[in-house]
Amino acid sequence: MRFLKFLTLSLIAVTLGFSQNTPPAGGQTKQGGGAKGGNAFAGIDWNKPFPAHKIVGNVYFVGSEQLGSFLITTPEGHILINSDYEETVPVIRAAVEAGVQV
Repeated sequence: MRFLKFLTLSLIAVTLGFSQNTPPAGGQTKQGGGAKGGNAFAGIDWNKPFPAHKIVGNVYFVGSEQLGSFLITTPEGHILINSDYEETVPVIRAAVEAGVQV
């Protein structure tokens, strides 16, 4: 049980760290920021599907290519960590349905 709590907290911390570098919802991106004044996020497809896969035990990666989402499966129910943007929900749903063996 302590391991599961540790793993959950670790995944949350990692996910929050990555979310600090993602653009705001709605596809808008930050202006400037690069050495040449360019946009570091321009041209990135945030919702490009990526196959779901087991990480360890009952923890699965179910996010897109650029955004990390994790699913923890239990007999009592499932826990989704970081659902990313509203537009990413169908990508996550498809990954769960196609790749998670419960």
